[in-house]
Amino acid sequence: MCGPLAVLLLCLALVAAPPAAATCTAGDAQCVLRQRIATAEAYIAGRPGTIGFVLRDRVTGARYRSAAAATPIWTASTIKLAMVADLLTREQSGALRLSAADRHQMAAMLRSSDNDAADDLWSRYGGPANVFNVGFL
Repeated sequence: MCGPLAVLLLCLALVAAPPAAATCTAGDAQCVLRQRIATAEAYIAGRPGTIGFVLRDRVTGARYRSAAAATPIWTASTIKLAMVADLLTREQSGALRLSAADRHQMAAMLRSSDNDAADDLWSRYGGPANVFNVGFL
């Protein structure tokens, strides 16, 4: 195959080809993390809507915020799962003790998306003074 069509196809292949991934040395966690972030960012770039995320290294405390991390995004009921995960984590660490009623409300939040239960738990365990640790604040 020669001529203008071959040149066009070669140019398209070069433009469309993803850049070669940098090779990380063994044990270079930061390099691996940068590669994973780049993969996530590339995926997000091809999706409709606004997607923001924050990563926090639980060992060093370092954070990475995507370009849209500070953009307000309506979470709808997805926050309920994060609230339950945070409450259970806090109970496991001894920071709080959940009652049977709390557990009932948590189940209602997850089973039937009970907004009243979520609002009540937010008022008692979250809110501005004690924001849930859902990873994006």
